[in-house]
Amino acid sequence: MNWRFLIIFFILIFLTQCKLKEKNDISVKPEKIENIAEKVAAKENLRVGTLKIGNHKEENRLLASYPITAYNFINANEERFALDFINQFKSEFGTASNKNPEFITGIDFIQNFKIPFQSENFITFLYTRFASTGGDYNTAQSATIYDLNEKKKLTIENIFKDFESFKKFAIKVQQIAKDSLTQRLENQKNLHPEEKNQLLKDIESQVTEGTKALEKNYNSLYFTPDNQWHVIFDPNQIAPGLLGRLELQFKKEEIQAYLKPSLVEKITQTPLPIRLKSLKFEAPKANDSIDCSKENCVALTFDNGPTQFTEQLLDTLKSYNAQATFFVIGQNAEHQPDLLRRIINEDHLIGNQSFNHKDFTRISAKEIKSELNASDDLIEEITGYRPEFFRFPYGAYTPEVLKIIEKPVISYTLDSKDWKNKNVDSLVNTLSHPPKNGIILVHDINATTVEALAKALQNYRENGTRVVSLKKLLAHQKLRKNQLYFSGEKK
Repeated sequence: MNWRFLIIFFILIFLTQCKLKEKNDISVKPEKIENIAEKVAAKENLRVGTLKIGNHKEENRLLASYPITAYNFINANEERFALDFINQFKSEFGTASNKNPEFITGIDFIQNFKIPFQSENFITFLYTRFASTGGDYNTAQSATIYDLNEKKKLTIENIFKDFESFKKFAIKVQQIAKDSLTQRLENQKNLHPEEKNQLLKDIESQVTEGTKALEKNYNSLYFTPDNQWHVIFDPNQIAPGLLGRLELQFKKEEIQAYLKPSLVEKITQTPLPIRLKSLKFEAPKANDSIDCSKENCVALTFDNGPTQFTEQLLDTLKSYNAQATFFVIGQNAEHQPDLLRRIINEDHLIGNQSFNHKDFTRISAKEIKSELNASDDLIEEITGYRPEFFRFPYGAYTPEVLKIIEKPVISYTLDSKDWKNKNVDSLVNTLSHPPKNGIILVHDINATTVEALAKALQNYRENGTRVVSLKKLLAHQKLRKNQLYFSGEKK
């Protein structure tokens, strides 16, 4: 067993443990906007919280998003879920030490979520976690279903009529899973017969164990608006990893005999629409009186959003009549269409930072294009605007990857490091001394950034620095696709 395989095996165990583990001790607290639940409730909008460790390819990195809703009982559980992930990451991988050459570095973890079902009675979150040691990303998924009336997270006991019904359903799942995986194995033409025979034995034992009527085996059980139930088994959960992920779907009539009748009745009520209709885009009203070739300008660029702090940042920018550019992650944007519209309506720009925030040096050209297009399509659907600029997640690229990007690619002149620098005065000092026509990298994921920005904008006003969008900063340059831009200074 080689060293790289051991690392991957260890990461898969880490992902699985994080899916199943509920910790009572929380040593790290996420920053919050005061009364965020009340603000969300008043506007009937969900917000995204984001926790981050590391920002460069040499570091171990984690970016975890989680929902903030109008329900405090949901928020407490979802924050704990994200914090368990980040605390275990710190415990297992921590910070690399030069004195320990065997320390694992360059690990990348990502957590995001979707909402497969939402109604007046229920909301479901489907989490996906990605992990990479330098190559392809492994994935793990889990689902959480909340009863909004009872104000509780549903367990197996709340879903099935009784334990016997759960056992009967598990037996049904076991047989379907064995048949599906056996068929997949038969389709593997490049395996030696002896390998196939061994894998068949592995399937038999792993499926039997992995589909038993245990709550931990069915933590990816959820339902969708088309009255279908889904059960997801991650790679290596019930079969050897080369057979991949298995998702089984059951129509309502195939599963309802096992379920509590009261649950089935509540689920069949009409689900709520999750996304609003898109608007017609109107170009931002740029301040034509500003000429960045003659005046001292800076462009503020926000990464990793939108989040629960984006609204406060927009309020601050508005009070100083300052424009900015928001490089959004598609997964976060999908849940907060109102924030994207406000960004556009207040004459800021939206840039593309991919859909899942994967390191582009670790994925294929096909997946890179998929990440770009998925985010572009979503932003255009919500706002009517298709982003003109792109920024690499973690700033990671190669010359070959750069050639794939059919847009001008934005880097930065000044990295504020606000994702880890939580000292407001220090951050204000960093932001207040940018290079002329510089592009400043900040993130809309922390309360300290919100506080520091207001003070920095006041300093800009006093020293005559103009805060503009990227389009204004780069207006005197001929922009090209596949080209990196580090500042507004003309080369």
